[in-house]
Amino acid sequence: KWSYNRMAYTDNFVIFWEKGFGNDLSNPPQLEGHNMKVDLLNLTEKLESFYHFFRDTLKFSKPGSKCYKYRMMVMLNYSLEGTAYGGDYDGEIGALWIAPNR
Repeated sequence: KWSYNRMAYTDNFVIFWEKGFGNDLSNPPQLEGHNMKVDLLNLTEKLESFYHFFRDTLKFSKPGSKCYKYRMMVMLNYSLEGTAYGGDYDGEIGALWIAPNR
């Protein structure tokens, strides 16, 4: 379902996308007639902006915590499901599961 061949990362995030998108998020096949295009640059800019606000401005994490060691994980589902989920992987680092319509 997830592959290092379909991955991008920033200083604080790693983004994996499902096989259905193919290798190019800007030109994926449609799903049931719906455009599944993802603007990866916009996504990474928004993620980093929110992350810095919560970490640096609101102080939601402590210096030396795991978010300074690991990247947060974003899993991009090739799905029309309209729900975004937040949680963690193995109790170690935060994670977010989203679809293009979110």
